[in-house]
Amino acid sequence: ELLDVTVVSGDAADVVTAPGVTNQVLTFTVTNTGNGSEAFTLTPNGTLGGDDFDPTTTSIVIDSNNNGVYDAGVDTVYTPGTNGPVLAADASVKVFVLSTIPGNLTDGNRGLVNLTAAAKTGTGTPGTSFAGQGDGGGDAVLGTTGGDGVDDGAFVVSNAVVTLAKSAVVADPFGGTESVPGSIITYTLAATITGSATLSNLA
Repeated sequence: ELLDVTVVSGDAADVVTAPGVTNQVLTFTVTNTGNGSEAFTLTPNGTLGGDDFDPTTTSIVIDSNNNGVYDAGVDTVYTPGTNGPVLAADASVKVFVLSTIPGNLTDGNRGLVNLTAAAKTGTGTPGTSFAGQGDGGGDAVLGTTGGDGVDDGAFVVSNAVVTLAKSAVVADPFGGTESVPGSIITYTLAATITGSATLSNLA
């Protein structure tokens, strides 16, 4: 039996999120590219370098109804060592990694999460053999992937901040700017919205 697996991010672009949001979903496809049936362990990692923040993984969910979309309460929550996916040769499964986004972020901040799928029989240097552990009692041999695969997904923060600036201009009855009886004070409130998010119901 040849042990090989690939993991590919299923999101066409960075997944848009906001500060403090929970259960944000990244989608991955795990494919058994070996030639026999194999069980796989799944491991997420949200503490990668080269990004702006570390998403906190809350759960891994397996697409049990095979519709390609995360369905809360329907799809199966992955428990390490208990219900890892078992895939036939060339079979694939969608896996969803759910994360919590920190609250102290600004617009455009980017956070990476990767998912590793590893053959339960073993991983390591390609060509390594596991005697008697393949399908039908034959040997299992690590293929070019070394029995594990990994890919990254990313969140990007879309946020908007509203700032207000108040100014006042005084015009007195004598053509000056003194605050005296009869002066007219004109107040101006300037609202500035920065960031890439869309705001609604502002008052």
